Amino acid sequence: MRTGSFSHRAAASSSAAGPLCRGYFDRVHRDDGSLVLAGWLLVLGRAADRVVVRLDGRVLGEAARVPFDGVASLYPDEPDARRAGFYFVAAAPPMDHGRWSRIEVDPIVGGRMVEGLSILHRPGWWADLPVPPEPLRIRVTGHGSVDYYRLGALQTLSDLLPALDESIGLGARPRVLDWGCGSGRVTGLLLAHWPEADVVGCDIDAEAIAWCDAHLAAGRFVECPRRPPTRLDAESFDVVIGFSVLTHLTRDRQAAWLAEIARLLRPGGRFLATVSGEFAALPPCPPAVRDDLARDGISDGFVDPALEDVAPPGYYRAVYQTEAYTRRAFEPFFEVLDYVPRAMSRFQDLVIARKPG
Repeated sequence: MRTGSFSHRAAASSSAAGPLCRGYFDRVHRDDGSLVLAGWLLVLGRAADRVVVRLDGRVLGEAARVPFDGVASLYPDEPDARRAGFYFVAAAPPMDHGRWSRIEVDPIVGGRMVEGLSILHRPGWWADLPVPPEPLRIRVTGHGSVDYYRLGALQTLSDLLPALDESIGLGARPRVLDWGCGSGRVTGLLLAHWPEADVVGCDIDAEAIAWCDAHLAAGRFVECPRRPPTRLDAESFDVVIGFSVLTHLTRDRQAAWLAEIARLLRPGGRFLATVSGEFAALPPCPPAVRDDLARDGISDGFVDPALEDVAPPGYYRAVYQTEAYTRRAFEPFFEVLDYVPRAMSRFQDLVIARKPG
């Protein structure tokens, strides 16, 4: 499923050269006549002159700026927070139903375009993919909304695809492990739109794994322990994906799982993992987190209650770490090929690592 339209390195270079943005798509809808978008987009420390919408690089028009109270309350000191919402509807070119298109929403600041939001879209992208019951959706996303669950999956897939394309030759049948798959939000999309791969999902959540097993028949799903090792065979995967998993494990648990991921990967295999880096630790994140980063390079003392019904008390944390710490932690097990700040949803950092051999 190659897209060929986006480079993680280009994204990192572009964002590093100018103001940084935060934002999210709340609605992405395209039919044969129009494109409808809604969400929020905030340029940190600056006010945007306007917001431009592009489809596969072609400018379609400008999005309307609208109030977004949730952003204003989260970022009370930001000059543009009260009008951080955007809404866009316009005629769009005819669709190629077999092809992914890239939608970009970019602010103009001081006459210069700044990298904003980007997402892939294709007609019927969620067709035939089941949605888990509300308790499982809330466990994964913190929200019960079906649209929020789906769009989050699409955003993750959009952000991971460049690294996946670079990691695997799709002519073969690569074997992929979605480590920490939850209720299969991203795994389901991989199964539906990447039939060349043999996809396995694993998670500590037995209820979520049982649901995946019953509803995502094209994959294989395995409950894994809270601490390694797993029951999976050594050197049996070409790629392991760890989206928003290390972001919840203490430094000691991270080290144990990095060793296990290295055991599971074939020599030369890739590990694509996200971490909450220094950007994620900016306000409104508590100052104590940044103090921890300055002292230790990692902050892993804050409990995250999201999985309190699944994991033991205190197991699941809100973890932040610097690039330097992450590189040191990976070094005994992997060669870090790339570290891309804010590659995932313009928030989490992406680590692209390779098992030596």
